[in-house]
Amino acid sequence: MNRTSLSPAERDFRSKLAQLAHDNWLLRGSLSVRTRKCGKASCHCAKGELHASLYLVQSHDGKPRQLCIPKLWEPRVRQAVNDYQQLQRLIEEVSELSSATREAGLYLTATLTSDPGIQAAVNCRPMVPAWSPAGSRKLT
Repeated sequence: MNRTSLSPAERDFRSKLAQLAHDNWLLRGSLSVRTRKCGKASCHCAKGELHASLYLVQSHDGKPRQLCIPKLWEPRVRQAVNDYQQLQRLIEEVSELSSATREAGLYLTATLTSDPGIQAAVNCRPMVPAWSPAGSRKLT
């Protein structure tokens, strides 16, 4: 399938997907902030201001895996997780758009080919989608 056969909306989504996947570092998972006391009596956490740590939570082979993220890495890891989640949302949108387009085409074809008057008008020729070069692919 070439790009010219896609709708403008689908081409736009696919371009965003390609750019996001090519230009960014991606991390699957979610981020979790944990707070804790260190145990020192003189520390500020003993008075209620707890220490916070960021964890990347991922599932591997059905088991959760949690990685503590160093403070210096936090901005980059947050961005990588956000970019991955954005990529997933775009993939879902492209999938829904493709599915809706395909369903609309199948509905139209079924409607047109089941009407005897329309069949006679087109001399029972097989339908060729508008996006396909004439005769190169038949819609079934």
